[in-house]
Formats: sequence, C-alpha cells, structure tokens
Amino acid sequence: MNKNIIIYTIIKNETEDNRIRKIKLLSDEERIIFNLITSEGKEVFQNDLVDRSGLPRYTVSRILSRFESYGIIKKERYGITNKIILKIDAVESQ
Repeated sequence: MNKNIIIYTIIKNETEDNRIRKIKLLSDEERIIFNLITSEGKEVFQNDLVDRSGLPRYTVSRILSRFESYGIIKKERYGITNKIILKIDAVESQ
C-alpha cells in the first residue's frame, strides 16, 4: 500500500480554537527530504540532505525553497551550507 504524507500547520485564531489547514500532498522526492528532516530531530544541514537523499543538489535546493514558501521549514545560513529547521508538526496518513 502506498503511503502519503500530508503536511499540516496549526493556525491560531484569537476567537476560535486551533484549526488545522492542509498544505500539500508531498511528491516522492519531497517525501524523501521531509522524512530525512524529521528523522534528524527537526534540524539538519542542507549538504547532509543532498548526501543522504541521493538527489541532485539543485533538486534538494528547489524542494527546500518550496518547503520554505509553504512555511514548513526555515533556512538559516551556516557557513557554506544551510541549516534546515522544521517549523511544523507532521501527520502521516495512508
């Protein structure tokens, strides 16, 4: 059975309880990168993601840029690479 990961963020509203908003169903490549980030305790270096995923550097860079635009991660410059910090909790579903 094929597993899909769905990313959610918690949105706080002053007048309502927390609401969950679906952001995006991840592609296979995005799932690889997301799983590597979460397996590292929510922080990992970008060059480690390239090495461990086996994906080209530009593919990892594009995926991380998308994740950052969705509010999933934060990229911080760290020497010649970036530190990738997971900003949200993830929910895995089948």
